[in-house]
Amino acid sequence: MVEGQNFEIRRTLFRYSSIIEEQRKQLMTRRDQVLEGRATPRLAQIAPARWDQVSAQHGEGVALQVEAQIELALQDRLWADHLTEVADIREGIHLHALSGGGPFAVGTDPQLAFSRLVVQAFDARWESLEADLAQAFVDVDIGPDGADLGPAGLQAPAATWTYIINDDPFEAAMSRAMRGLVQKLRD
Repeated sequence: MVEGQNFEIRRTLFRYSSIIEEQRKQLMTRRDQVLEGRATPRLAQIAPARWDQVSAQHGEGVALQVEAQIELALQDRLWADHLTEVADIREGIHLHALSGGGPFAVGTDPQLAFSRLVVQAFDARWESLEADLAQAFVDVDIGPDGADLGPAGLQAPAATWTYIINDDPFEAAMSRAMRGLVQKLRD
């Protein structure tokens, strides 16, 4: 019976985490393309005036390098922001089942609601990446050695974190209550 419960827990966790894993793979595929120089340059089409200016001043190689720097920084921000939102969604998704609906109703299955919300959040961020790339390219200071991402707020974070999937959001409170009760009985 315990093995069956553990299997069900692992299966539930897998359903929640598999969506995020697919999104991570999508992001990493694009990231690898940028790092290996296989990504199609986009800034020449979406910010042509700035592209021409940077290419004329510092050469097309620097413009390509700056595009890669900015895109990688934006991808890092996209993923960190997405994981923050995933944590927020995951934290409150079981309340969706208790409420029986709401503006994001998908029946009473929290996993379906979670999946839909996480996919919508990622797609919205992914779609805004190009506009953010163009805006950052216009805003960032560019020299012969590349871009100074600090003043534009695109420097790499000092630390990162990951999400934790907790199958029972009330477990921590319940555990604390039980420990408190046991302590009171001992006193």
